[in-house]
Amino acid sequence: MSVGSGSAGNGTGRRRRADGSRRITVVIGAVLAMLAGCIAMATSPASATDAVLANVSSSITVGSSPRQVVVNSDGSKAYVANANSSSISVMDTATNSVTATISTGAGTSPEQLVLTRDDSKLFVAFVIYDSGYPAGGGYVEINTATNTVSYTSDPLDYIPSGIAVSADGTTLFINTYLTNQCDPFGCYYDYLLGGIRMISTSSRAGLGWLPMDGNSSGMTLSPDGLNLYVVDPGPQELLAINPADGNPRWRVSVYSDGPRIAVSPDNSTVYAASGSYLAIVDAENQSLIDVKSITNSGTGIALSPDGSYLYLSDTWGPKVRVISTSGFSVAATVTLPSGSQPWGLAANPDGSAVYVASKGAGAVKVLSAAPPVTAPAAPTSLSATPGNGSGSISFTAGADGGASISNYEYQLDGGSWTALSPADTISPVTIPGLTNGTTYSVKLRAVNTAGAGTASSAVSLTPVSPVTVPDAPTSLTATPGDGSGSISFTAGADGGASISNYEYQLDGGSWTALSPADTTSPVTIPGLTNGTTYSVKLRAVNTAGAGTASSAVSVEPAPTGPSPCSMWGVGKYSLQTCWNPLVPAQGKVNRYRAYVFTAGTTTKLASCKGSAADTGCVVKGSGKLTAATDYDVVVRARVEVAPHQVIWSLYSAPVRVSTNP
Repeated sequence: MSVGSGSAGNGTGRRRRADGSRRITVVIGAVLAMLAGCIAMATSPASATDAVLANVSSSITVGSSPRQVVVNSDGSKAYVANANSSSISVMDTATNSVTATISTGAGTSPEQLVLTRDDSKLFVAFVIYDSGYPAGGGYVEINTATNTVSYTSDPLDYIPSGIAVSADGTTLFINTYLTNQCDPFGCYYDYLLGGIRMISTSSRAGLGWLPMDGNSSGMTLSPDGLNLYVVDPGPQELLAINPADGNPRWRVSVYSDGPRIAVSPDNSTVYAASGSYLAIVDAENQSLIDVKSITNSGTGIALSPDGSYLYLSDTWGPKVRVISTSGFSVAATVTLPSGSQPWGLAANPDGSAVYVASKGAGAVKVLSAAPPVTAPAAPTSLSATPGNGSGSISFTAGADGGASISNYEYQLDGGSWTALSPADTISPVTIPGLTNGTTYSVKLRAVNTAGAGTASSAVSLTPVSPVTVPDAPTSLTATPGDGSGSISFTAGADGGASISNYEYQLDGGSWTALSPADTTSPVTIPGLTNGTTYSVKLRAVNTAGAGTASSAVSVEPAPTGPSPCSMWGVGKYSLQTCWNPLVPAQGKVNRYRAYVFTAGTTTKLASCKGSAADTGCVVKGSGKLTAATDYDVVVRARVEVAPHQVIWSLYSAPVRVSTNP
């Protein structure tokens, strides 16, 4: 048996009687004042064991405009009335899939369902519409073993709005929405002669009629099968009807028309929902317990199997509210996508799911318990970056355990755990308040609503003072070279990180990095023009960038003189000179000349010359040089920068040579 029920659910196109009159129910202020003073409710059971089912775990596409859903007694199947598809969808609740679709007949709009308690038959009440107006109705009987229609009623002279079946399956009860009336002006459907029709399920014959005053709709048989509950909308009374003979046993004023009804599993309490009110009736004492204000109680009602929670659909919310029957507080609110239009509800007898007919979505939404939230898994792949009195820890977050991670905690050297403040959930996170130069073992763990999770593996971290750019080099000294300059210096402080290179600036221009990098004094500035004076500055570079510039030093590059090689005496009065070929950075050698000086003086005594290709010449000093005497020899190279333009005379260092004895 299904534990859910719902309303007929079509309020469009209602026609008035020919004389234009209609019934109006007025609830006066005195009655409302009486309701406000009702005693506190006492429902059963006292403590909840069923879970709150507020997680939309599945959405099963069915037919168009599903209105109602019922579940069989073992919870294995659910049946859905698709009003605009003229069909019933059969759902397998284990797989949440539609396994069969049963036609209720062309043009029919199935809106109400009820299963016999042995689950062998499904009775479906349908309406036939003409241009949006009710124009007829009937019911079908479906064999659930074969999923086929075993009987279709003849057209009824009334519009069905609710359906129930006796516990033994022998009597069908159909609530009347409108009845067919005829007068000299024609036939039409009106609210006259409303009530409950009783029909034999074997002979299909009418067994009786219980009249009611107004548009009655939903009704529900109690779990013990002894009472059929329905609200008589005229006097706004809940009726307990004996299903054996159709006679009322008792009635209680509920101050609303209450078309949606549910009964507690122990038969002690009846809930009748209508609009924004929910009447709670003590069935044992046949008295009203309370009337609760419920925002848009909607078109569906269902109780959890043990009666702990009441599920109410808010069609236009669109929401399903879960109400605790022990304290009558809202335990959860399920908000569905806009346009879902939740309609009828049914609960699985095992307490695992509530099925919501989503009229607007053409689907059945399955409500289940939210997955249990566990503490988060450990962060992984930790990497530490030292800071100034702090450390930055990057990581890969672990599984969140079913609830969003709200913060991380850190542990230093196996001590207590400290939460990040302010909270931080994004890698990397910063660990503050550390001492520079001290090495720490750091672990992280994530936090969610279930608490702190598993700790990560440790990562080592040593905070350091911040790295700054290097100070300026000092004490610069320039030594000219051939097309270059050599700059010696004293390095400035490195700013906390090793100097990786130096950059130089010529005459206030742009900075150029030494290539290849050089960090040792002196450094060489290449690519200079001989004879040109340059103003040179240096600056050091580390990981923080380029440092402060030095003071300037001047350098004028010039080619170096030839380098002499081994020289010796040739006889008593002659000397053999020698030099290595000179290759200047600019221009070419025009010729060489070797000069002989009195040793240790600048007194020139004799000379010899060589061509640009020569590497030596003989100084013949007869009459100028004496035997067995020391002399200084200097080699001069003449460099021609451009044709016929000799600019430089370059001299070697002196070489001491002796004539033979």
